[in-house]
Amino acid sequence: MDRRGTRHQTMGSPKPITIDGQTFSSRSAAIRHFAANGLSNQQIARATGLDRDVVERLKHSALKGTSDRAVVYLPPDLATRLRAQADRRQTSYAQLAKAVLCAVIEDNLIDAVLERNDG
Repeated sequence: MDRRGTRHQTMGSPKPITIDGQTFSSRSAAIRHFAANGLSNQQIARATGLDRDVVERLKHSALKGTSDRAVVYLPPDLATRLRAQADRRQTSYAQLAKAVLCAVIEDNLIDAVLERNDG
């Protein structure tokens, strides 16, 4: 607090941010929200007005230690095919990968997908 009793936020303390009428407790909270909804770093940068590199750093920090996050590395040929499908659907690579994985899990297709080469 200063001499007048006014509380000041120090560097590093959360700063509320309002985006499209929705208020988040911090930039990191907004980034977590948008990332959970499958937006790419570029899309999050546009929505928040932040630089893409800042979004990337904050996203990494915001998601560190969360148990609902998975990193998947695809073979280059599969990644190329997924990117082509994402472009065709005008969505991000990550958003399409998440949608496909969620559909497989929600529709209980894991065994069917994994057993397709067993027959």
